[in-house]
Amino acid sequence: MTKKDGLRQLEETEIDEYVAEIEAEKAAAEAAKKSGPKDT
Repeated sequence: MTKKDGLRQLEETEIDEYVAEIEAEKAAAEAAKKSGPKDT
């Protein structure tokens, strides 16, 4: 495994983490929309 391959693997892992965070935020936003406003 070359240094370049290791770097690419690290980048893919970081991207997967970002995607997971974004998906979680989307799911939370959708849940908030469906439940409607609670504070009003």
